[in-house]
Amino acid sequence: IKFKMFMKRAFSVLNKNSISSVVKNSENAVRGPVAIRAIQMKKEMATGKKFKFEKLVPMHSGNPQALGQPPITFGREVLSIMMHHQFGQDVSYDRYSVDAVDRARHYLENMDPQAIGAYAGKPDGYDPIKKEVIDFIRERDGVDVDPSKLYLSTGASEAIEIFLRLLINDPNDAVMIPTPNYPLYSACCVAYGGQEVRYGLDENNNWALNLEDLQKSYQDAKDRGLNPKGIAVLNPGNPTGQVLTKQNLKDVIEFAYENNLLVIADEVYQANVYNGNEFHSMRGVMEELGDPIKSKLEMVSMHSVSKGFTGECGLRGGYFEFTNLDSFAEEMIYKLKAIKFCAPTPGMIAVGTMVNPPKEGVNSPEVVSLYNKEKDHVFGGLQRKAGELYEKLNNMEGITTNETQGALYSFARLHLPEKFIAEADSLGIHPDLHFCLNLLEETGMITVPGSGFGQEEGTAHIRMTNLIYNDKVMDDSMANMHKMVSELHGKYS
Repeated sequence: IKFKMFMKRAFSVLNKNSISSVVKNSENAVRGPVAIRAIQMKKEMATGKKFKFEKLVPMHSGNPQALGQPPITFGREVLSIMMHHQFGQDVSYDRYSVDAVDRARHYLENMDPQAIGAYAGKPDGYDPIKKEVIDFIRERDGVDVDPSKLYLSTGASEAIEIFLRLLINDPNDAVMIPTPNYPLYSACCVAYGGQEVRYGLDENNNWALNLEDLQKSYQDAKDRGLNPKGIAVLNPGNPTGQVLTKQNLKDVIEFAYENNLLVIADEVYQANVYNGNEFHSMRGVMEELGDPIKSKLEMVSMHSVSKGFTGECGLRGGYFEFTNLDSFAEEMIYKLKAIKFCAPTPGMIAVGTMVNPPKEGVNSPEVVSLYNKEKDHVFGGLQRKAGELYEKLNNMEGITTNETQGALYSFARLHLPEKFIAEADSLGIHPDLHFCLNLLEETGMITVPGSGFGQEEGTAHIRMTNLIYNDKVMDDSMANMHKMVSELHGKYS
């Protein structure tokens, strides 16, 4: 009997052969081979092993506070008060601003239940926060929002996952996504058993959306028997850092309407727009186009506390708002949200303080002044470092990059020596991954190869963030990279 029991358990239930192929085929470049090697190096450094650098520099992820960006005081005060609130006990709030205490009390008095450690009373989140988001959208876009069509979410990622899951019902169902794109879209298309249809962004035109390429990609997909059902538009772009023009947005909205596509408007970087560029929300542009588009086109728009100048990635707060969906689709959204009960409660509070920050005429001058000072300091640093990346990368041999108009990244083109490319081929890896691994070993800089985002065949890229808060770390890192690149071209040319 014992032998039979042993034989029954001789092999794992979950193994390479048994795990779903769609899971095995899903990838996330940001947490891919370069990041994995960096984790290993960090462990080796802890045991005393020496490298050519003293510290790792994580330039691979849009994770602001991990790179030294400070949080905004008002939001943290409100969250701290709510975390310390206890029924039946007196808690001193003397250390906090009166404005933060008033905001926290407003939330507590109007949310259900009145405890941040409890699940929210309903899947769509706290009503007082939702009201603030509705006011934010109304002020931004001049539109009224139906509260039943607005959900507080676990960042924007949850919204992407929900809507891709809803769209994909058949192996031939497809979603149009930009190339390059944020890897979550590709991973979800694969994981949910659907197809991705890539449409190119024009690198020679600062990664603008090309309508002709969009139409060609759609028709090619139809000719292959695929059924495109949605289109994702990332604005400002990740990893490309472009800000789409209003005309670009009108073109894609009209294209989606003509081809009966649901629009996924990923706008988490809307507060990261630099040097006179202007963000236009797809919701607002759709409203401007008027009927029949504004009353017929299906769209979901999303935002997050993770980016902008709040940088609260770990709190996992966001929202999504949808329009013109079938009532059954709305029921399914409620169901998917209800399965997880609610978004993280601290993240919902962070959404409130993001969309409704201290304002003149409403809050005390001291609190407004501190908020504006902190915001301007963070935003100014991001804008300045975006410019520095542009200048310093373009001064390196074999590297060219467009101006970062928005978001938190530079997506630079690598023009690599043929011998280096041949060496990468012999190792069975893409040349830009080979480059990023070499950069890590030589300088400690953790970056992401462009091949992980999708790119034009035969090209190589690298994504780097402008989030390095410490000026000396940024300057030293770019100087070390300049040296490494020069030596690489000297060795392989």
